[in-house]
Amino acid sequence: NTRSSLSIPWLRFYAKKFLQKVMVENHPNGAILSSLLFGSPVPKHISTSIKRFGLSHLFAISGFHFNLITTLLALMIR
Repeated sequence: NTRSSLSIPWLRFYAKKFLQKVMVENHPNGAILSSLLFGSPVPKHISTSIKRFGLSHLFAISGFHFNLITTLLALMIR
């Protein structure tokens, strides 16, 4: 059954895999986008700049909202 196989971890895994294939490997800001969407770690030099400018909260909040949206979508699909 396709519907029962759709779960939050499954959606997150394939969305992250797709993003890494399309964006992270081919774009200089892909690591930042991946961090905003999935909470993936960013390189140290980027992390230092983010902290210096006080933007760390954006990365935590964005990851939370992405997870919330995928949860709602999975519940609506069921």
